[in-house]
Amino acid sequence: MPKNIEVEVRSLITPMEYRRLKAFLKRHGKPLGSHRDQNTYFDRDGKLRIAVEPYGAFLKYKGGKIHAQAREEILVPISRKDITKLERLLQHLGFRVVVRWSRQREKFLWRGATITLDQTRGYGRMIDIEKMATPRTTGKTHQKLRGLAAELGLRPTPSREISRRYRWYLRNWRQFYR
Repeated sequence: MPKNIEVEVRSLITPMEYRRLKAFLKRHGKPLGSHRDQNTYFDRDGKLRIAVEPYGAFLKYKGGKIHAQAREEILVPISRKDITKLERLLQHLGFRVVVRWSRQREKFLWRGATITLDQTRGYGRMIDIEKMATPRTTGKTHQKLRGLAAELGLRPTPSREISRRYRWYLRNWRQFYR
């Protein structure tokens, strides 16, 4: 059975927590790099997006509700030179750009999970603890990720709080995006 379900635990964090977690993960995890990435969402639930990262660009589909603890993920690699054409194609098909993100991301591998520390102007800092799972192992994987968050001294931020901040960013992203 394919591991196509992204399971994650998120916490909004303070600048001090960000520095503490980055130092800890540099010592105890495996650094996977630091980069700036850009995401363009074509619907409010973030189901359809174009993601541009240093190692590639993707048309990305994420099923389910935004900020859910587990969502199906489908990545289709695209050429960087085709990003503008793909965006125009999607707009011609009726998809409009609803938000753009540009964030600085630190990525680590720790205890079998991918940990990202994100800084997004206007949105704030966030840690994302994630692992891919099968539909059958989603619950067990989520429980493991909650345990890892506790080991890091974090409590997952309730999805309603993350959604509240996201709705604010949807209304205000143009003043922060570059």
